[in-house]
Amino acid sequence: QAETARWRETLRQGAGSDRRPMHPAVPVAALSRLLPPDAVIATDSGHNTGLAARYLEIRPGQEFGVSG
Repeated sequence: QAETARWRETLRQGAGSDRRPMHPAVPVAALSRLLPPDAVIATDSGHNTGLAARYLEIRPGQEFGVSG
C-alpha cells in the first residue's frame, strides 16, 4: 500500500504542475474533473492512451475504451 500511495502522489504532482512547457498530465486531469457521470471515453493507441489511463479518474457510470 505504501507503493500505491507513492505512485498516486507522483500522479498528483504531475497533474498539479505549473511548469512550462506544460506537463501533459495537466489538461488530462482537468478534463477528468469535467467529464459527466455517464461519459464514454475513447482513445486511440499511442502515448495518449497512457496519459488517459494514468490521469483520467474513471468513475462509476463512465466507460473507457482503447482502439488498436
